[in-house]
Amino acid sequence: MRAAAIVSILIMASLTPIIAYAEPIESDLQKLGAPLSDDWGDAPITYGFSPSVRNAFARVSDLSQYSASQLETANQWVVVSKIPVGQPVEALENVWIVDIDYETAIELF
Repeated sequence: MRAAAIVSILIMASLTPIIAYAEPIESDLQKLGAPLSDDWGDAPITYGFSPSVRNAFARVSDLSQYSASQLETANQWVVVSKIPVGQPVEALENVWIVDIDYETAIELF
């Protein structure tokens, strides 16, 4: 059930640029969140995802956009890894939901 909720959130988040802009401009989307490299070698696992899903990951992975209280209360993280590290997200290969506190997550991931 949690996996379905996370996938739904990711899909909805991937639609945000389409809803927010009549014609999304790639350079503007790149400014939201963490940098999204055009080099396959920088993120070989995520290059199997659609551009919308990759943009959603880039957008939400920039931790500087969250307040300290938001980060401190986070106890579930979405992790992209070829190594199994949690509960698999069925719709996305090599994506895992990990139950872990904020401080440990920052150290590990």
